[in-house]
Amino acid sequence: MKKYQLLIVLLILFLQLSAKSLIIDGIVYDVDTISNFKAGPGTQHIALKLKGESSLDVFFLKVDTSNPYISFKAALGLDSIYGRERTSTTAIRKSTPGATYFAGTNADFFDVTNPPYYGYPLSGCVVDNEVARIPNNRRIIAFEEDKIPSIGLMTFAGTVKSGAQTFAINGVNHLRDADQLILYNRHNGKVTRTNNYGTEVLVKLKTGESWGVSKTITAVVQSVNINKGNLAIPKGYAVLSGHGTAATNLNSLSVNDEVQITLNMEMDGRKFNVTQMVGSDGRLPMLYEGKIETGTSVWNELHPRTAIGYSYDKKLVIFCVVDGRSTSSVGVTTKQLAQLMKSAGAYTAYNMDGGGSSAMYIKELGPVNNPSDGSERSVGNSLYAVSSAPQDSVISEIQAYNPTIRIAKNATYKPKFLGYNQYGALIYKDLQGVMLSCSSEVGTIISNTTFKASGTKDGVITATYNGKITRLRVDQIGNDVSSLVERVSEDFSSPEWDAELKRLNPNYSTLLPGTDFQNMNSVDYYFDKYAFDGAMVSEPGTPNCADSSISHGNSANAIAFRFRNSGTSFMEFPEMANAGTITVHVRNGNNTASTTLTLEKYVSGSWSLLNTFNLRAKNAYSATSVDEVLSYRIDSPTPVKLRLTRGDRFISLLRVDITAYGEDASALPEVFTGKVSINEHQVILNGLIGYKATIYNLSGVVLFSKDKISENEIFTLADKGVYLLKLERNNEVPVAIKAMIK
Repeated sequence: MKKYQLLIVLLILFLQLSAKSLIIDGIVYDVDTISNFKAGPGTQHIALKLKGESSLDVFFLKVDTSNPYISFKAALGLDSIYGRERTSTTAIRKSTPGATYFAGTNADFFDVTNPPYYGYPLSGCVVDNEVARIPNNRRIIAFEEDKIPSIGLMTFAGTVKSGAQTFAINGVNHLRDADQLILYNRHNGKVTRTNNYGTEVLVKLKTGESWGVSKTITAVVQSVNINKGNLAIPKGYAVLSGHGTAATNLNSLSVNDEVQITLNMEMDGRKFNVTQMVGSDGRLPMLYEGKIETGTSVWNELHPRTAIGYSYDKKLVIFCVVDGRSTSSVGVTTKQLAQLMKSAGAYTAYNMDGGGSSAMYIKELGPVNNPSDGSERSVGNSLYAVSSAPQDSVISEIQAYNPTIRIAKNATYKPKFLGYNQYGALIYKDLQGVMLSCSSEVGTIISNTTFKASGTKDGVITATYNGKITRLRVDQIGNDVSSLVERVSEDFSSPEWDAELKRLNPNYSTLLPGTDFQNMNSVDYYFDKYAFDGAMVSEPGTPNCADSSISHGNSANAIAFRFRNSGTSFMEFPEMANAGTITVHVRNGNNTASTTLTLEKYVSGSWSLLNTFNLRAKNAYSATSVDEVLSYRIDSPTPVKLRLTRGDRFISLLRVDITAYGEDASALPEVFTGKVSINEHQVILNGLIGYKATIYNLSGVVLFSKDKISENEIFTLADKGVYLLKLERNNEVPVAIKAMIK
């Protein structure tokens, strides 16, 4: 019966996540699957773009609890109840050859109002069988030794017994109140942080014993410290700390006494041998046994969200992150989040900490969502899927990032592939050398690596690597793109633009050096593909470019398209078959004030924000004739129409380049493979101890700098685009790496 139920759940899940539309809170969304691949042993990652009245970016992790190499681990920031750390950083730090924290999300809400206790989880937390914080009136998710998850209200009851005496333990870690007995362990930090008005007893587990929940543990008294607080907690020890009547009870203990410690946790009438635990938002579960909460516990504001849940038979644990607070993804209510979780196969689920805390991490890829703060936030704790599979670097399986391609007629697409070992661990995030083939009815293959939708039917692409095979489904959609441009590369100082402007406007004349200016009062068209409204201007000085690899088309005169600082002003580009990265060469018209330039994408009949470029004041440069070079990674494998719109200052656009999708992937020198990795917005440096690292934008502006790298450094860049990473050490020749931030 259970196998049948699991089959039904998986069938429903497949149908829902392969559907072309989804109804969330009465709104119909078109579903675009951005990626769908194995993130590790028994774990599938799915990223969706939902398009309706607004847009949603949704990320799932589905973890098979029956996989023999899978376990679930909670982890505190910096291994302390008062610590905060990024979910990705914690995973990297905690991973060992026998326990790889390969995927997970942020978890509990935490204290952000009391400075001494920043990071303190607001719900119950258990890490590796040790209680970090006792549960309270907030729901938790608890895992037992068999990896079975449970969501609900958990109660705590602790005791310490010595001979015929039994004393109640009022709590674990944090603050000790009047007449209370508190157990302090390694998660509290190096000391108890208590005052001198009490007694503290240092205990050590008896040989053969181990910490655990809902079992009795024998410990041996090491010292009894009367009227002394802030006792040190050595590794492997714990402290029983009492005040008032509790202190009097502890005073009866002596060195070498054996005590029995019990930390019971109970839910729904039975004791739980909890191995890991994290908490929720303090409301009723948004989804409980198949029923979505619609009452007063619904959190109705739209925010980024993080959720955790499980299927009917508890064979699947499902993580979810929804981005928010941007036009790309507006966020969800908890009711909408519950509907998304249910659509993914969850039977019970709750809402965890969200907002800028929401983050999903996958090893080899880093953070896969776009946190609303612009970079990953340090959080109180996180929850992970952990692999115990043996280390193995031999590829035994390949997969595409997305096994289904939706592509327009005659468009081209270069799939990206991942490589896995025999245990399902992801070991290559951008596998090269994969060969493609397909029938002529479906399309043609260019250079063995790129598919062109030149056929007449939907079908299958076969991908092969050293005898390993995977297949991609092809769905042909939309219009023929053979008439669409493949890339944009325009220099407004070029003779071509000068000639075309004269053709379009008989009153236009070549601009003279200096500050010559001609207004474009109506929308004109360049080669019937560009639309623009603004002006043409000649900037003073020669068109010197911050990127030494670029030369403008006029050696004596810097001619630019000028955006107005009020009203409507834009530069609209022709529709492209696909798009990789846009790079703009600009100058701010104001000497002292910074400004912005907006990149927009045409979606469902209207323009939506894609990115905001931040421009420095002109005086920030040593030479006013040098343009600022900015870039943004679009990464659209399907047809896309883009435009740039004005900021609040006059802005001159000297040059724009938009590459084709897939042609500008990052490449690292072989010597730095495994030591430098680019994971979404993060540059991770590992094994480069002693190097100086500096990250620049294309205009040479220093964004991050570190004189000496420690064992692991992570730089987070808020914007997508192209950057330069410079590494130098002692008298070695500096190495510059051009990094593409997705």
